[in-house]
Amino acid sequence: MYPIPGHDDKVLKVAKNGSNAANWVEAVIYHHLTEKSLFGTVLSISQSGKFLVMERLDDVSADEVTNLQVPTWWTDRKRVNFGRSPCSGAVKIRDYALVNLNLGSLTPMPSADENNEMARWLNLLHFN
Repeated sequence: MYPIPGHDDKVLKVAKNGSNAANWVEAVIYHHLTEKSLFGTVLSISQSGKFLVMERLDDVSADEVTNLQVPTWWTDRKRVNFGRSPCSGAVKIRDYALVNLNLGSLTPMPSADENNEMARWLNLLHFN
């Protein structure tokens, strides 16, 4: 993550290792969440997915995340994946690309329009 000059409340996430999948996963998940308060806000993603702009979340201590309730489908529960919003003071998840999406794990289930939108995203990513 890189600071964005002139925008102290935002960071730029640059995809590594030639795969933009993590950025796409975070953008798609954030867009589809019904309750977003526990997740770092995704503000923008480049067309390729290589670059993602997210709200800045500062490091937190282990004590700050010990009893935090998180979704069961989010699997990468290391302390470094949490951060505190300098604006609101809320502790949020700042890296949520590793997930286990068993059938029915995200509720409500996607509508037909949302399924069509996901198909469009997958087509853009050449997964069809």
